[in-house]
Amino acid sequence: MKLSLVFMSLCMLATAGAATVYATETATPKSIQGQINANLETVRSTAKYKQEPTLAGVIGSIIQFILGIVGLIFLIMMSVAGFKWLTSQGEEKKVGEALNLLNHSIYGLVFTMSVYALTVYITNELQKIVLLPK
Repeated sequence: MKLSLVFMSLCMLATAGAATVYATETATPKSIQGQINANLETVRSTAKYKQEPTLAGVIGSIIQFILGIVGLIFLIMMSVAGFKWLTSQGEEKKVGEALNLLNHSIYGLVFTMSVYALTVYITNELQKIVLLPK
């Protein structure tokens, strides 16, 4: 009886917390900004206004494509490492190879995300210097 009461109390707290987070998220200006952007996009497409690609937009698309490829490679490497580990049948050499591949794939992903974060930081700082001179 006591355990079920504790469990029900925890469930109620979790539900109340989730409802609070949902209410906070839906009332934020981000959702209003998203609606405004969606409406502007509707007007732009209805008016058949074609936006010229900018250098920043092209570079952003290239970076997004490259990150998608890196994510796909990471997923494939993790799957291969898991498959090798599962089929190693406890052999130390095969388990070691699988763990080595697993570690290398994680290192590669961490390195890629670090470079991306550094690129975003540098780009933002350059935009501040170029767009907002003192």
